[in-house]
Amino acid sequence: MKRFSSQRVLGSDGLKAMMAASDAALLDEVIDLSLGDPDLDTDPRVIAGAFGDAKRGFTHYAPALGDPELLEAIRSVWRDDYGIVVENGQAMVTASGCHAMWLLLSAIIDPDDEVVVFSPFFPPYPDQIKAVGGKPIIVETDPDQGFIPHVDSLEPAIGPKTKAVIVNTPCNPTGACLTRTHMEPLLAVCARHDLLLIADDIYTAYDFGSPFVPFAQLEQAKGRVATVKSFSKDYCMSGWRIGYVVAPADVIAAMRKVNEGNVFTAPIVSQRAALHALRLRKEIEGRVHEVYGKRMAYALDRVRRIERLDAAAASGSLYLFLDIRKTGFTSEGFAAELLARERISVIPGSAFGAAGEGFVRIALRVDIPALSSVFDAIERVASSPRC
Repeated sequence: MKRFSSQRVLGSDGLKAMMAASDAALLDEVIDLSLGDPDLDTDPRVIAGAFGDAKRGFTHYAPALGDPELLEAIRSVWRDDYGIVVENGQAMVTASGCHAMWLLLSAIIDPDDEVVVFSPFFPPYPDQIKAVGGKPIIVETDPDQGFIPHVDSLEPAIGPKTKAVIVNTPCNPTGACLTRTHMEPLLAVCARHDLLLIADDIYTAYDFGSPFVPFAQLEQAKGRVATVKSFSKDYCMSGWRIGYVVAPADVIAAMRKVNEGNVFTAPIVSQRAALHALRLRKEIEGRVHEVYGKRMAYALDRVRRIERLDAAAASGSLYLFLDIRKTGFTSEGFAAELLARERISVIPGSAFGAAGEGFVRIALRVDIPALSSVFDAIERVASSPRC
């Protein structure tokens, strides 16, 4: 019998590794540190507000670009927090951050257009680019320089078909947090070559080194930056599936057209939850920053005291990107051993591109007492003899 599934959409090795780790986490008595889902629940005030709105009749389609009150709140947040004016028609609410990225790529890519992606990267990026007819151009970053993207490696990757560059900070999976010193040269290269910079700003509450700075705030950003946002991580709202994009008006108009044949509009109850979350953003993001900042500090301290292990000192995001290169394990081997011996599921760094080999990604989605047991287990695996 003919196999009807398309070879084009079967996914990259990175996605397969992520899916395998997620499946392993469903096994009995496995501690799941693979899934990038914050363990903190959505603020109860957000839940109450959203369900109160549902009872008041918010159960129908929202307008195509989003609930007007939510769009106004987004504009207010950008104005108040970043000093950025977002005009009408420059923002669109989406059904998650992943949906936002897919819509954005669909809206800008013509056949064979190229998009530069820095490795290690969020595994869906290359597949999303290919799915809409583009070509991902992978640029490696150096683990011994903190996985920071540099213009010296970006410039040679740009060709006549390059349309955009994706930059994620704080980075999933590496935890690298870019400063203005890193960001301004990257944006300058995009301006010089007339490229769109796609800023994947998913983990802004997890910048533990310094206050987060968006690319959209930089001097050359006007008309040059499209920002992908999500409520999943910063607001612990992963199950609500809600995000948004701020971009030039022509890009937003194209995204709307694509979405007419996709989901049309994000769920209105989730949009109302997002509205209530933005009104409470200082409290919610403050709690997220504090809780996961303490976990990151604990994890880094434990790593420094374990022979053969290392990690970047200035980490952000929800993840610790654990350096296992001195253990003798491959990324897949270490992850497999940790699962088999200790019943802990993590993702091998190789799932995030070639530059991730020699690392594993650990989602800090358990409290510090549980992390203590986790790092005891990691130490046992790291110190075990290899045949």
